[in-house]
Amino acid sequence: MQRLPEELKFNKDGLIPAIVQDVATGQVLMLAYMNEEALRLSLATGQTWFFSRSRGELWHKGATSGHYQHIVNIFYDCDGDALLVQVRQEGVACHEGEFSCFHHPLRLQVNSQQDKRAVPGGDDASGLAEGKATDHKAGHCTGQEEGRICGSVVEAMETRKELEQAVQQGALGGVSDLGQILTEVFDVIKKRKKELPEGSYTARLFKEGQDRILKKVGEEATEVVLASKGGRTEEILYELADLYYHTLVVLAYHGLELEDLARELASRRR
Repeated sequence: MQRLPEELKFNKDGLIPAIVQDVATGQVLMLAYMNEEALRLSLATGQTWFFSRSRGELWHKGATSGHYQHIVNIFYDCDGDALLVQVRQEGVACHEGEFSCFHHPLRLQVNSQQDKRAVPGGDDASGLAEGKATDHKAGHCTGQEEGRICGSVVEAMETRKELEQAVQQGALGGVSDLGQILTEVFDVIKKRKKELPEGSYTARLFKEGQDRILKKVGEEATEVVLASKGGRTEEILYELADLYYHTLVVLAYHGLELEDLARELASRRR
């Protein structure tokens, strides 16, 4: 039997909370509980197992839905009483069909001066769900009305800030490989193209067709030029993330794969 670290502290019911995080985006997907057996099974199988407090039994995430979570890292906190489980999520984490269980926003009752860019897993707390503008470059983004990516990444990964941070910082899990991150994003884009879910910005691009997609590519290319002329690193990365995303939509629109693009780029190496 695998020995667990002595520092781990299970509660009086023999459970420890486990926060599950998408390793590519840093988005929190769900909170569940593990007992010792569930933790050992998770470590042994490389997929998440939990203990259901309502049913009083172990459960293997994805065994029924097919939405397995493939474990990349497991950490415990400084007090030893909570776990952080970083995973690659198949499908969605939430039984309501959302990528993350944390998709119900609460509105702040104070005026925050913090950056109000898109929040992973839900619309901007300042009212993006109602189509209000964000404060990034005032008047530039008005949610779905302007077709900007101002909502959820999950639109699992459609949030520009998430892609920017993943590329720049490695998305909390030490992931710094751009190719890997682009692959994760491209998988979501292809899934949106196939399923065309309501409320999805990506799906709407595909529904509106090639002209709309190419218009967005042109707009984002212009934004990159302006950001570069302005010389602000944050803005350059922000707009490049937009451009990368929309060019991936073009790739998916034509049924091409990242491998096709890689071969073309490889042929140009000198």
